[in-house]
Amino acid sequence: MIFHNDPEKRRPIHLTEVTVLLKALEIDELEAHFTAELMERAAKNEVSHDSIAYEKVIDLVSEVVRDLPAKLTEALMHLEGIEPYTIRKEHGRGLQKAVINLVIREYQACIERRDSRPNSLFTFDG
Repeated sequence: MIFHNDPEKRRPIHLTEVTVLLKALEIDELEAHFTAELMERAAKNEVSHDSIAYEKVIDLVSEVVRDLPAKLTEALMHLEGIEPYTIRKEHGRGLQKAVINLVIREYQACIERRDSRPNSLFTFDG
């Protein structure tokens, strides 16, 4: 009874129900998660509110992280000398900074290429 007219009779929504609703509305789960995160931070004035930028960044991040756990697991397990116990949550922030710096460098390179060629498209070489 999550949609009951009487708020007193509503119960919290379960994750499986959220998944079904998102699927029925044709909303990607990752995009929904990242949108909720950005909107929450915007409400706290932690990030600026620009819905067009949000949409583009959410699309980008969703594509970057799609299937990332499986791909990263596969890549790490093929590294010689690494064991699962050496992988730690606290390594994530450093990796996050590295990814952000990589994205900034790539976009800066795109801007430089675009600016050096008149009427050229904004594209990545790699």
